[in-house]
This record gives sequence, structure tokens and C-alpha cells, in this order.
Amino acid sequence: MILDRVADDNSRKERRAEEAERDVEKLKKVEYMSAHIGEVYDGFVSGVTNRGMFVELPNTVEGFVNVADMRDDYYYFSQEDYAMIGEDTGKQYAIGDPIQIKVKNTDKMTKSIDFSIVYKGEDTFVKGKRKHSHRK
Repeated sequence: MILDRVADDNSRKERRAEEAERDVEKLKKVEYMSAHIGEVYDGFVSGVTNRGMFVELPNTVEGFVNVADMRDDYYYFSQEDYAMIGEDTGKQYAIGDPIQIKVKNTDKMTKSIDFSIVYKGEDTFVKGKRKHSHRK
């Protein structure tokens, strides 16, 4: 009886501690990426929803590309393919696909990081240095 209550109480406290640890880790990643807005990184698609895509970087930072910011086509979420598919181009972004992104914004309150896709021909910053892309 008392042992059951103590065990339940300890389990709840442990779950709260794990949640707090995850929140602190998220916040630290947001703070870190705040100093890298405008920089370009290679990553991979780690999740797809009808609102956009999650992209994870090699340093384990994860951010979100909003479908409204995917400006080279009109993209829709295909539940069967679990991918974003371009209506005109047929271009697909699915889990595991490599992608180059730019850090667009960070928000400490929501602990979120926004990315945008880097398209060929854009002037970008690559890991702190300006990269000039030129179309031929």
C-alpha cells in the first residue's frame, strides 16, 4: 500500500525530470542556433507532416521547414508516400532524403527553429562564411 504510493510518486518525479531535461536540451539547441541565423547546413528530412518537414542536422539540431516557405512549387503532403510532393515538378521530399537548409529563425519561447530550403543560385552563408552561388 504505502510502497505502491511511493513507487508511483517516484515514477512521476522521474518522468518530470526527464521532461525537464528534454526541455533544457531543446532550449540550448535553440540558443546555439540563434547565433547561426542565415547560415547554410546539410541535413536530412527527419519527419513530414501536412504543414511541412522536419530536418535534422548532423549536430542533432532539428528544425522545421514550413510548406508555405517551399517556394519552387506547390507542395502537398502524401500520406501514402509519407512525403511532400511538388504538384508541378513531382519533386519529393521524404524521410531520410538529404537536404540543404538555411537557418531562418529561432524562438526561445516555443523552443523552435525554423529552416528554409536553399535553392540553387541563392547567395547564402555557409557555416559562417558568405557563399556566392551563380547561375550559368
